[in-house]
Amino acid sequence: MHAGVTRVRFAPQDADKVIQDIQTRIVDTHKKLRSEGCRDAFFLVNREAGEAIGVALWDDREKLRKVEGKTTREDPSGVRDPKRASTDFARLRAQAIQEEGATMENTDWYEVVART
Repeated sequence: MHAGVTRVRFAPQDADKVIQDIQTRIVDTHKKLRSEGCRDAFFLVNREAGEAIGVALWDDREKLRKVEGKTTREDPSGVRDPKRASTDFARLRAQAIQEEGATMENTDWYEVVART
């Protein structure tokens, strides 16, 4: 199993707006990705710090790569710019973050090596 992790910064006063967007648009998008190998997704918000973390769990790395395209290590500006995104999901993610007035810190992929 693999995890796609996205870290976002936003103005703390926008926390309610960011949370509402996560609970509606972002969750719905991830539900639709189940047919493509996304097992589950978690979204964490620190209101005071103005930070959000999204963690999506995938069956395997290739399915994750097919949907997300690239990480910020591979293409820093392309992942953050909806016009340059390599996949539909990457475009929607970058667009949602911009519309929230937030900034994508990074996105990366991890192998899940243990679970309780």
